[in-house]
Amino acid sequence: MRELIRAGWALLPLVGLALAQDLPKPGSVSDVTLSVVGDANGLDPYIATIGRGIKQAWIDGWPADAPEPGRYILTLRINHAGYLATMDGAEFVPATPPHSDLLARSRDRDPARARRITQIMAATRATEKVFTGLPPAPPDDYSHSIIVRVAFVFGSDRPQL
Repeated sequence: MRELIRAGWALLPLVGLALAQDLPKPGSVSDVTLSVVGDANGLDPYIATIGRGIKQAWIDGWPADAPEPGRYILTLRINHAGYLATMDGAEFVPATPPHSDLLARSRDRDPARARRITQIMAATRATEKVFTGLPPAPPDDYSHSIIVRVAFVFGSDRPQL
């Protein structure tokens, strides 16, 4: 019995070491979603084509560094011929908001700022790439502009098609 107690005490540090380690957290998923603002009737194949093109270009231009999890939204105005008229970006929204004291002290020296700019530029270039040259044409019966919101969700992993 005494030997069994000694063996238990010998294993106790190993059990404590295993409990002290953090369990791995699942990585957040990276993805691109498109939504039409206004009447989307008849635009499903067109939006799917644009979405695949943007996502593929985004994957190809994925930042080499681990991106900061968050969301970036672009609003696109596409003219009746399928060319990009304007592209407006919203502010990058991190998945975990920074502590307010830290934000107040280091507004200009935010270490994640350069990484966010890289992520924003990758999303912008991916979107521009789809509309460079001869872009996909919207349906023939669309004679007005199309407004599309593109949401880039940056997770810890590289997105898949």
